[in-house]
Amino acid sequence: MEKKTSNIFRLECKTCNLGYSTYRIPRVIKECGHTICEKCVEKTLEQAEQKLEFYCPFCQKTTVIQGSASNLPKNFAIIDIINNYLN
Repeated sequence: MEKKTSNIFRLECKTCNLGYSTYRIPRVIKECGHTICEKCVEKTLEQAEQKLEFYCPFCQKTTVIQGSASNLPKNFAIIDIINNYLN
């Protein structure tokens, strides 16, 4: 059986290009369904004038976020793929 290497398979945030992990959690943007990491959502919210409005970096749809980025749903499909790959 071939050994898996990190170069073959990597799911990453398309905003910061860093791989998803337990520290870089993939979050689903509610209004459009795109996924970026929680840290990128937080960074964008910190820079925004309207702290409740998040603009998707891919399609520019607006999602209202009550509180922090952790209130957006996790992308469990990506989390499951990563967990299955690592195990």
